[in-house]
Amino acid sequence: MKTIKEWDIKFELVKTKKGALLHKITIDENHFFLEQNPLRLAPSD
Repeated sequence: MKTIKEWDIKFELVKTKKGALLHKITIDENHFFLEQNPLRLAPSD
């Protein structure tokens, strides 16, 4: 395999004001995603 591009990604477990646990996936200083369940699988047909 040949690597075409690499990213430095930061994963954090954060807690909201209402107590929900979320995964914060930081791609860049101003670019991040909040996921409730990042390991969720797509529904099978």
